[in-house]
Amino acid sequence: MDMSEFDLEIKVVDALTDEDIEGARVDIVDGNSILVATGYTDEDGEFEVEVDDEGADDSDDEEDESQEEIEHEDEVSLDSLVGPIKVTVSKAGYDSQTFTIDLDTLDDSDVNVKLVPST
Repeated sequence: MDMSEFDLEIKVVDALTDEDIEGARVDIVDGNSILVATGYTDEDGEFEVEVDDEGADDSDDEEDESQEEIEHEDEVSLDSLVGPIKVTVSKAGYDSQTFTIDLDTLDDSDVNVKLVPST
């Protein structure tokens, strides 16, 4: 895979109902525990980060501050990433989930996350 550019697409759904979860917080930190991207899933439960070697650029220039209107795509510089990266997904009423993605084996595919409702 060409590591000079790739997309990381995260899809978050309810583990019991498989319904999309809007407004789930996604935090991505690199191998040095530096926060490289954060945001919220859209109405389809999706969050996307573009990683390239051009430099970091927040593509959400027209962001509305309400979670319902936030565009959910960030650009991150590949030069700024130290792998593997750790992704944490959380939402009130659900147990948070943290997992690791090895940048050397990432195949540019979607990552599906199922959050379990809290008891």
